[in-house]
Amino acid sequence: MLRRGGRGQLCGLPGAGRDRPTGGGHDDPGRDRRSADRGGRSGHGPDRRRLRLQGRGPARNADHHQPGAVGRPDCAARRVGDPVCSRIHPRGLAGNTRCRRLEKILNDDITFTGERLHAGDPLFSVDLARHEAAYQLARQRMIDAHRVLDLGSGSGYGTAALAREHPRVVGLDRIRPDSKHRDDGHFLRADLGGGIPLASRCFDLIISFQVIEHLEDPTDYVDAIADLLASDGTALLTTPNILMSDGINPFHVHEYRANELGDVLQRRFGTVEVLGIGATEPVHAYFAARSARIRRIMRIDPLGFRNLLPRGLVEWLFARFAVLVRRQTQADEGTPQASWQDFPIGPADDRCLDLLAICKQPTDA
Repeated sequence: MLRRGGRGQLCGLPGAGRDRPTGGGHDDPGRDRRSADRGGRSGHGPDRRRLRLQGRGPARNADHHQPGAVGRPDCAARRVGDPVCSRIHPRGLAGNTRCRRLEKILNDDITFTGERLHAGDPLFSVDLARHEAAYQLARQRMIDAHRVLDLGSGSGYGTAALAREHPRVVGLDRIRPDSKHRDDGHFLRADLGGGIPLASRCFDLIISFQVIEHLEDPTDYVDAIADLLASDGTALLTTPNILMSDGINPFHVHEYRANELGDVLQRRFGTVEVLGIGATEPVHAYFAARSARIRRIMRIDPLGFRNLLPRGLVEWLFARFAVLVRRQTQADEGTPQASWQDFPIGPADDRCLDLLAICKQPTDA
């Protein structure tokens, strides 16, 4: 689903603009990857492939400020899928006591929404270091790359870090990047269900970290990467190793084994190598302590009644749960001072935390 030809076509150039809304005429794309196929059908011809990213329920808004719109702040509860309040209050949070209380809780306790990490939160420092290992590999690979695409750039911290070293790095996501990252990179906001306005074979390096596990069907996602990648380019993808996953993240609809991930990608790439992102023993011990705590907590629901709860409530509880587990682990076992160097990349095995796929030689669909 790539827009070919015409003046509207972009190819990751600085002229594409920062934080530019694109795709299907949507100025205010939703917050979650899982909702990228909701609404906003562009009505383009049947040759436009649709990149479906989990269609369930109405899309959530990133910040509810469309260009030219004034005085429409999004309720903080809405940003985390709160089942109590999904309204937009024209007068802001001051007009709703319950939402004002929740806003204070979120500002004081949580920047983590359950789906995306935000740089600068010390409680998630180990998780950020884990992701940084993949970005370090991207830094090495982008030395010879003319244009780089970060597909699923999220809050933008990784894109911004790469853009400080490379002038032609583009981040693409439905949501706006965090404001502190917007000036450090070129960001496109696109409704992926409505079209990606980028030329085929445009990027020498495409990175897409921790995205594929959010997709019920990754076919169109893999097709988009293969179509955007130059014939001699490289695509780097990461995803959690299901053998080391806690398996409780409601945003992860499908996690992979190494051989399964390779099979999915080989359909559109002539060469696929699946490696593993491991961890040093202190970091492994930290994750093991976290997992043990999660298992103890999950014993209070042996029959799985949580699976009967509304999805929005499950997602909101997961964000709180993730913070609670990290705080308790930090208090009892401590949090290691980890850096990307504590997450070595090597052969994929049962103990690696993440899988890293290196894809080359994109083929035609």
